[in-house]
Amino acid sequence: TLKSNNDQILNIPEYEIHRVELLSDIFKQGEVHVTISGQANSFLLKKICRKISKTFPEFSNIIICIYSDSADGINLAKGDFISLSNQKDDPWLALYTYNPVEGEFFNDNPNVKLRVY
Repeated sequence: TLKSNNDQILNIPEYEIHRVELLSDIFKQGEVHVTISGQANSFLLKKICRKISKTFPEFSNIIICIYSDSADGINLAKGDFISLSNQKDDPWLALYTYNPVEGEFFNDNPNVKLRVY
């Protein structure tokens, strides 16, 4: 449970880390794939990402992908292939990156570019 600036108590949904990959040992870059259960707005998704990034201090450059806990979301989090052609709901909920030079980047609608093609 976290408090926002308005002192409202916010319930962060439960999440599960399915996959962690070291992308570059030289640049200390890692990628974390997570599913969340329940609904979360942008504020809560970003809070989850910040919390997860603190869990991996060995990564100074981190990429976090958050997916729904649907079958497709879990498959994506595990690195399995899914067909995007029959998607009713978007399983990919958010993309977060952090590095000390560029800072924080957060996108809570990462599927938009996928639909263009």
